[in-house]
Amino acid sequence: MRSQKIEMILSVARTMFGKYGLKKTSLDEIARLARVAKGTIYNYFGSKDRVYLEVLKTEIEEFISKIREHIGLFSSPEEKIKVHITSRFKFLKRENNLLYIEKEGDLLPSHILQLKKELWEREIELVKSILEEGIEKGIFCIKDPKIVARTIIHALKGFEIAHPIKEWGHELDTYLSTFIETIFSGIMCK
Repeated sequence: MRSQKIEMILSVARTMFGKYGLKKTSLDEIARLARVAKGTIYNYFGSKDRVYLEVLKTEIEEFISKIREHIGLFSSPEEKIKVHITSRFKFLKRENNLLYIEKEGDLLPSHILQLKKELWEREIELVKSILEEGIEKGIFCIKDPKIVARTIIHALKGFEIAHPIKEWGHELDTYLSTFIETIFSGIMCK
Protein backbone atom coordinates (compact mmCIF):
# COMPACT_ATOMS: atom_id res chain seq x y z
CA MET A 1 0.00 0.00 0.00
CA ARG A 2 1.33 3.41 -0.95
CA SER A 3 1.97 6.00 1.72
CA GLN A 4 -0.09 9.16 1.99
CA LYS A 5 2.96 11.20 0.96
CA ILE A 6 3.30 9.27 -2.28
CA GLU A 7 -0.41 9.64 -2.99
CA MET A 8 -0.26 13.37 -2.33
CA ILE A 9 2.80 13.79 -4.57
CA LEU A 10 1.12 11.86 -7.38
CA SER A 11 -2.16 13.73 -6.99
CA VAL A 12 -0.44 17.11 -7.19
CA ALA A 13 1.81 15.93 -10.02
CA ARG A 14 -1.17 14.64 -12.00
CA THR A 15 -2.82 18.04 -11.79
CA MET A 16 0.37 19.92 -12.58
CA PHE A 17 1.39 17.72 -15.52
CA GLY A 18 -2.17 17.90 -16.85
CA LYS A 19 -2.15 21.67 -16.68
CA TYR A 20 1.41 22.51 -17.77
CA GLY A 21 2.82 19.38 -19.42
CA LEU A 22 5.98 17.49 -18.58
CA LYS A 23 8.48 20.15 -19.60
CA LYS A 24 6.88 23.13 -17.86
CA THR A 25 6.12 21.33 -14.59
CA SER A 26 8.79 21.65 -11.94
CA LEU A 27 9.53 19.32 -9.05
CA ASP A 28 9.93 22.41 -6.87
CA GLU A 29 6.30 23.34 -7.50
CA ILE A 30 5.06 19.77 -7.01
CA ALA A 31 6.98 19.59 -3.71
CA ARG A 32 5.60 22.94 -2.55
CA LEU A 33 1.98 22.04 -3.35
CA ALA A 34 2.31 18.51 -1.94
CA ARG A 35 3.93 19.98 1.18
CA VAL A 36 6.98 17.74 1.01
CA ALA A 37 10.66 18.40 0.47
CA LYS A 38 11.94 18.11 -3.08
CA GLY A 39 14.37 15.48 -1.78
CA THR A 40 11.39 13.37 -0.68
CA ILE A 41 10.21 13.24 -4.29
CA TYR A 42 13.68 12.18 -5.41
CA ASN A 43 13.77 9.51 -2.67
CA TYR A 44 10.48 8.01 -3.80
CA PHE A 45 10.78 8.44 -7.56
CA GLY A 46 14.32 9.44 -8.53
CA SER A 47 13.35 11.98 -11.21
CA LYS A 48 10.55 14.09 -12.65
CA ASP A 49 10.23 11.62 -15.55
CA ARG A 50 9.59 8.80 -13.06
CA VAL A 51 6.90 10.83 -11.30
CA TYR A 52 5.30 11.44 -14.69
CA LEU A 53 5.57 7.76 -15.54
CA GLU A 54 3.71 6.83 -12.35
CA VAL A 55 1.00 9.40 -13.12
CA LEU A 56 0.59 7.95 -16.61
CA LYS A 57 0.46 4.37 -15.34
CA THR A 58 -2.34 5.32 -12.96
CA GLU A 59 -4.29 7.11 -15.69
CA ILE A 60 -3.83 4.23 -18.13
CA GLU A 61 -5.16 1.71 -15.62
CA GLU A 62 -8.15 3.96 -14.88
CA PHE A 63 -8.70 4.55 -18.61
CA ILE A 64 -8.71 0.85 -19.54
CA SER A 65 -10.72 -0.10 -16.45
CA LYS A 66 -13.43 2.50 -17.08
CA ILE A 67 -13.76 1.58 -20.74
CA ARG A 68 -14.02 -2.13 -19.87
CA GLU A 69 -16.58 -1.31 -17.20
CA HIS A 70 -18.73 0.67 -19.63
CA ILE A 71 -18.40 -1.96 -22.36
CA GLY A 72 -19.40 -4.65 -19.86
CA LEU A 73 -22.82 -3.07 -19.49
CA PHE A 74 -23.73 -4.05 -23.06
CA SER A 75 -24.10 -7.39 -24.80
CA SER A 76 -24.10 -6.51 -28.50
CA PRO A 77 -20.77 -5.94 -30.26
CA GLU A 78 -22.18 -2.88 -32.04
CA GLU A 79 -23.05 -1.23 -28.73
CA LYS A 80 -19.67 -2.20 -27.30
CA ILE A 81 -17.85 -0.47 -30.17
CA LYS A 82 -20.01 2.65 -29.74
CA VAL A 83 -19.47 2.65 -25.99
CA HIS A 84 -15.73 2.15 -26.40
CA ILE A 85 -15.46 5.17 -28.68
CA THR A 86 -17.68 7.49 -26.66
CA SER A 87 -16.31 6.40 -23.24
CA ARG A 88 -12.78 6.82 -24.53
CA PHE A 89 -13.35 10.46 -25.44
CA LYS A 90 -15.31 11.25 -22.29
CA PHE A 91 -12.42 9.95 -20.22
CA LEU A 92 -9.78 11.71 -22.33
CA LYS A 93 -11.71 14.96 -22.07
CA ARG A 94 -11.01 14.84 -18.32
CA GLU A 95 -7.45 13.50 -18.48
CA ASN A 96 -4.86 15.80 -20.06
CA ASN A 97 -1.87 13.57 -19.39
CA LEU A 98 -2.93 10.81 -21.78
CA LEU A 99 -3.63 13.41 -24.45
CA TYR A 100 -0.25 14.99 -23.81
CA ILE A 101 1.68 11.81 -24.59
CA GLU A 102 -0.05 11.65 -27.97
CA LYS A 103 0.67 15.27 -28.81
CA GLU A 104 4.32 15.09 -27.77
CA GLY A 105 4.91 12.18 -30.15
CA ASP A 106 8.45 10.82 -30.17
CA LEU A 107 9.90 13.71 -28.15
CA LEU A 108 9.23 11.93 -24.86
CA PRO A 109 11.78 9.81 -22.96
CA SER A 110 11.98 6.17 -24.09
CA HIS A 111 10.34 4.68 -20.98
CA ILE A 112 7.32 6.95 -21.50
CA LEU A 113 7.22 6.08 -25.21
CA GLN A 114 7.18 2.41 -24.18
CA LEU A 115 4.20 3.06 -21.92
CA LYS A 116 2.45 4.86 -24.78
CA LYS A 117 3.04 1.81 -26.98
CA GLU A 118 1.65 -0.51 -24.28
CA LEU A 119 -1.53 1.60 -24.02
CA TRP A 120 -1.87 1.49 -27.81
CA GLU A 121 -1.58 -2.32 -27.83
CA ARG A 122 -3.99 -2.80 -24.92
CA GLU A 123 -6.59 -0.67 -26.59
CA ILE A 124 -6.16 -2.45 -29.91
CA GLU A 125 -6.61 -5.81 -28.15
CA LEU A 126 -9.79 -4.55 -26.51
CA VAL A 127 -11.30 -3.41 -29.82
CA LYS A 128 -10.08 -6.58 -31.54
CA SER A 129 -11.89 -8.75 -28.98
CA ILE A 130 -15.14 -6.85 -29.63
CA LEU A 131 -14.68 -7.26 -33.39
CA GLU A 132 -14.02 -10.99 -32.99
CA GLU A 133 -17.18 -11.32 -30.93
CA GLY A 134 -19.09 -9.56 -33.72
CA ILE A 135 -17.57 -11.91 -36.33
CA GLU A 136 -18.56 -14.96 -34.26
CA LYS A 137 -22.13 -13.66 -33.99
CA GLY A 138 -22.29 -12.97 -37.74
CA ILE A 139 -22.67 -9.23 -37.22
CA PHE A 140 -19.29 -8.04 -38.51
CA CYS A 141 -17.89 -9.24 -41.82
CA ILE A 142 -14.20 -8.47 -41.75
CA LYS A 143 -11.16 -10.57 -42.59
CA ASP A 144 -8.57 -9.29 -40.15
CA PRO A 145 -9.96 -7.92 -36.86
CA LYS A 146 -6.51 -6.85 -35.65
CA ILE A 147 -5.94 -4.63 -38.71
CA VAL A 148 -9.43 -3.16 -38.36
CA ALA A 149 -8.86 -2.56 -34.63
CA ARG A 150 -5.54 -0.84 -35.40
CA THR A 151 -7.25 1.30 -38.04
CA ILE A 152 -10.03 2.34 -35.63
CA ILE A 153 -7.60 3.24 -32.85
CA HIS A 154 -5.31 5.05 -35.27
CA ALA A 155 -8.25 7.14 -36.53
CA LEU A 156 -9.32 7.92 -32.95
CA LYS A 157 -5.80 9.03 -32.08
CA GLY A 158 -5.95 11.33 -35.09
CA PHE A 159 -8.99 13.02 -33.51
CA GLU A 160 -7.03 13.47 -30.28
CA ILE A 161 -4.07 15.08 -31.97
CA ALA A 162 -5.93 17.24 -34.47
CA HIS A 163 -8.60 18.72 -32.23
CA PRO A 164 -8.56 20.29 -28.76
CA ILE A 165 -10.93 17.77 -27.16
CA LYS A 166 -11.26 19.83 -23.99
CA GLU A 167 -12.90 22.59 -26.04
CA TRP A 168 -15.42 20.40 -27.83
CA GLY A 169 -19.03 20.52 -26.77
CA HIS A 170 -21.81 18.86 -28.72
CA GLU A 171 -19.50 18.94 -31.75
CA LEU A 172 -17.67 15.96 -30.31
CA ASP A 173 -20.88 13.91 -30.24
CA THR A 174 -21.57 14.81 -33.87
CA TYR A 175 -18.07 13.84 -34.99
CA LEU A 176 -18.15 10.61 -33.04
CA SER A 177 -21.56 9.50 -34.28
CA THR A 178 -20.48 10.22 -37.87
CA PHE A 179 -17.28 8.26 -37.25
CA ILE A 180 -19.24 5.34 -35.75
CA GLU A 181 -21.66 5.30 -38.72
CA THR A 182 -18.69 5.26 -41.10
CA ILE A 183 -17.08 2.35 -39.27
CA PHE A 184 -20.30 0.36 -39.22
CA SER A 185 -20.93 0.90 -42.91
CA GLY A 186 -17.58 -0.78 -43.51
CA ILE A 187 -17.70 -3.70 -41.07
CA MET A 188 -21.34 -4.74 -40.82
CA CYS A 189 -22.55 -7.75 -42.72
CA LYS A 190 -24.91 -6.63 -45.45
